[in-house]
Amino acid sequence: MMTRFKQLFSLEVWHDYYGGVCPDVGFVVPDDVAATLRGAGMFAKAVGGTLHVVFRSDDAGAPVQPVAGKTLRFGLVIRDPSFANITDGFDPSSGALHYRNGQVATALDDPPAHVVLRDVDPALWRDGVLGLVDIAIDPGFYTSAASFQIRFKARLDTWRYYVVVKGFSNGDVDQLAVQPHASGAPAPGDVTFEKVAPAQLTAEEKSRSDVLATDGAKVLLFRSATGIPRRKTGGKQMQLMRNTEAVIERLPQPGKRRGTADLIVQLSKSKP
Repeated sequence: MMTRFKQLFSLEVWHDYYGGVCPDVGFVVPDDVAATLRGAGMFAKAVGGTLHVVFRSDDAGAPVQPVAGKTLRFGLVIRDPSFANITDGFDPSSGALHYRNGQVATALDDPPAHVVLRDVDPALWRDGVLGLVDIAIDPGFYTSAASFQIRFKARLDTWRYYVVVKGFSNGDVDQLAVQPHASGAPAPGDVTFEKVAPAQLTAEEKSRSDVLATDGAKVLLFRSATGIPRRKTGGKQMQLMRNTEAVIERLPQPGKRRGTADLIVQLSKSKP
């Protein structure tokens, strides 16, 4: 009899910030689960951000030692401390995320539960995991491997461009605006920015503007009308316009390391 290995199930963590598999989250295989896998001639391996669990099969494709009915637990651990900056609703203080395929064998319950990890699994708590994934093995996995996905949404931020202007006339300053790069007619949901009047600044916005207004500089604040999702690539590019002229074609965007979307732009004109 020839021994073969077949996939039992896969587990991937997807993040809208990346538009695909998230490299910021890794997998932890607890010691007792690793022992169960070894005893059944199985193994788990992460490849390209996806955890693959495989089993040993005979020539007919049947498992040599089935584990149907058992539940395998895995931990999720954050590899990048900037994860909170790009993730919507991420709040470790509300408890660890607990995913399980309790309602449908081939899908994880949505939304996940929140648990006190120290009480539920002290070993994984000591490993500093952000969540648990409990996969109940269904007999059908042996004939059709299950594909599980955990999906994180990108964080929405109000973008603020503080434009520090020197050397421009009041007329030129009044014509400045922040707009997305033009690509035909505006589509529903396109990002818009409003120029915030001094009287409409929040206390925090006014404080920041006052700090930037040095040496006679004028500070304009352009605030996004709606929240904008964080994106690694493919996001809408913003530009600073004066009427129909692009003064700055590519404005900075909040990177992964930034905790806020407050951005400072310097604009100056040398005197002739």
